[in-house]
Order: sequence, then structure tokens, then C-alpha cells
Amino acid sequence: MSRYFSPGSGGFFDTAIHAIVPSDAVPVTDAEYDALFEAQANGAIIKPHADGHPVAVPLAEPTLDERRARAVDRVKREAARRIDLIAPVWRQMNAIREGVPLDWSAIDAIREASDVLEAMIATSSAAQLAALDVAANDNWPATAAA
Repeated sequence: MSRYFSPGSGGFFDTAIHAIVPSDAVPVTDAEYDALFEAQANGAIIKPHADGHPVAVPLAEPTLDERRARAVDRVKREAARRIDLIAPVWRQMNAIREGVPLDWSAIDAIREASDVLEAMIATSSAAQLAALDVAANDNWPATAAA
């Protein structure tokens, strides 16, 4: 059994399993193979080096702007979840279409809380974002549906 890495496919090939190994494949020792997958399990990605051999490349930490964008996405999902518990979109659409009264105040309160959280996120540090528990944040209105 021999292991190979193909930079063209970005994949590993084992002669005990694969009858055909790409022509650009380079041999990989068991120790290299194990080390690469250990690194991958710890968050690295496996990429071909300029010489074709596989290397483990640590993923870059997200920038502050990326962290903020992810936090805003979490806020939007939480707001949508809370609104859906009060009045799913289909119920809102039916109420509008049929002229049926719907108490929008609870939905408006959730949207206002979402706006407050998003404004807070815009100026938060990385440490503050890491500590942010969106679902349990005190800015959300107290409702039976939360």
C-alpha cells in the first residue's frame, strides 16, 4: 500500500483502494498523512505546496468586520425565529391580504431590538462579540413566545 497526493485534484490516493493514481501525484508517507489529517482536525486546510506536496495551512482568524457580519446574521436569524413564533410569514401575508387585524406591536418590538443589537455590534470589539449571547440578550422583548 502506498499513499499519494494529487495537487491537481487536491485529493489523496491509496494504491490499496485506487487502481488509478493521477500522473501529478506525489508520494506521502504514513507519518505525513497522519500529521496532515491531525492538522485538518484542528482547523487547518490541506493544500498543495508549490512543489506539489501537501501542506497543512492554518485558517486565518476572521477579521473584526467578518465577526461583526456573523453576529448580525445571528441577530437576524434570532429575530426571524422570534417573529415566526408570534406570527409566521404565511399568517402575516394572510392577514394583510384578507384585511384581518394582526397585533404588529410584538413583531415591531422584536425588530426594534434587532436594530439595537445590530447597532451595538457595529461598535463591538472581538472580545465583546465572542461573549455575545444573541438568543439570551436582554434587549429582546419579554414575550411568551421567546
